[in-house]
Amino acid sequence: MQISEEVLGTTGLRLTAKLTAEEVKDGLERWAKAHADQVKIPGFRVGHAPVQQIIKHSKMERVLQEVAMEYGRPIVDDKLQDGCRIIGAPFYATPKTLSDGEELEFSIFIDLIRPVEIRDFKELKINTISCPVSNAFFEKSLQSFKEEYYVDEEVSNDAPEPEDEPFRRRVSTIVTRNGKEIKRFELDQRIIEHHSIDEFFQLIADAVRDKKIGDVVEVVHVFSPQFHIKEMAKQKVHIRISVDGLIRKRCKEFTEEDVKEFKVDSMEAFDKSFRERLSRERERGIALYNKRIVMDALDAAYVFPVSIALVNADFEEIWLQAQDELNEEIRKEGEEFADQITQGMKDDYRKVAERRVRLGIVIEKIAAKYGIAVSDDDYTREVLMEIALTPPNDREAILSISPGGVLGRSAYARLLENAVVKKVLEEADVTEREVDEDELEKLFEDVVP
Repeated sequence: MQISEEVLGTTGLRLTAKLTAEEVKDGLERWAKAHADQVKIPGFRVGHAPVQQIIKHSKMERVLQEVAMEYGRPIVDDKLQDGCRIIGAPFYATPKTLSDGEELEFSIFIDLIRPVEIRDFKELKINTISCPVSNAFFEKSLQSFKEEYYVDEEVSNDAPEPEDEPFRRRVSTIVTRNGKEIKRFELDQRIIEHHSIDEFFQLIADAVRDKKIGDVVEVVHVFSPQFHIKEMAKQKVHIRISVDGLIRKRCKEFTEEDVKEFKVDSMEAFDKSFRERLSRERERGIALYNKRIVMDALDAAYVFPVSIALVNADFEEIWLQAQDELNEEIRKEGEEFADQITQGMKDDYRKVAERRVRLGIVIEKIAAKYGIAVSDDDYTREVLMEIALTPPNDREAILSISPGGVLGRSAYARLLENAVVKKVLEEADVTEREVDEDELEKLFEDVVP
């Protein structure tokens, strides 16, 4: 058997094998004997027909495919040495027919991922930042909070609605298809605004703008195929939206009585807890920044070809989630720019997908090398945070937070990344630089999402 190979793209490999006529004959005989009891041939008892008759009464394309697979397995296995692995199943390209005494040439296409060696972290030079909360920033933030403190207040239709601070609206919606109710939501404007790029919430926001208590808006809408609620995707539905209440912000003086809302019993205790909250928020922001710096360092340190199949799969997942963002951009810029916007976003997200696949492999290798794992408690806590940000009554979104769902996988990956980043920072050549709050704000704008 003669074997040759050809590199295709970054990770693709084409293995071509050529069997001699004798090897073909041996392979066909082994196949016939293995399948003798599966082929019924007139004039012969099952399992007792001659080899040539069994082959003659079988689909030749399938026979050659399986003979090629028998000879091809050792060839593929040989490529899996030294930690290499194959993404997906090998694809065999074989002829549909073969004449007696003819040689058999076939090709095997594989997507081969070669091993990544995790080097000593001390080779990594990482520049992190720190920025304690200054007294000036604390005093300014505290004063701003107290001056802008407000409470929610229900108002009637007679209350004038200021242009600079529109009322929030409490709405109830009933979604029906062909007269049958499929979804029901009770929503507050804050939820609608938080998810404003979502196709459904954007629809509601537009429908209830300037509406009063008791107003009802009837909307007929066809949702996109990518819409995340299964019962509504690609469906033409009727949506009945009722405005149930108007809520406005009412500024008031922050007093000793108000501090009880924050589980403290004095203004001094509130000031202390406020500073602690500012410090926690600052630490979370800096941790995100430093994580990005570590991920950039790993991305630069480990440059290797990644599977096109993996990149395509990750891109499709990202692109599916980006549809609402895409629709919003087209809505803002105009339909005439749709093709340009779509292609630009696809190019950007494909680069993101390639980086994510590469870093995902590196993160997995580091975690395996150092025995880093995500605990059940940490995962549960992360999932509960995802649920807290999920629209109420949205069953499809909740299901996606399950371990096999998109958000569940995302939560697990995020936790594993955090654990690996912590390990890298413990062992890498780290230089920490203290920055002032003006520079920190600029850094956060550039890096922290």
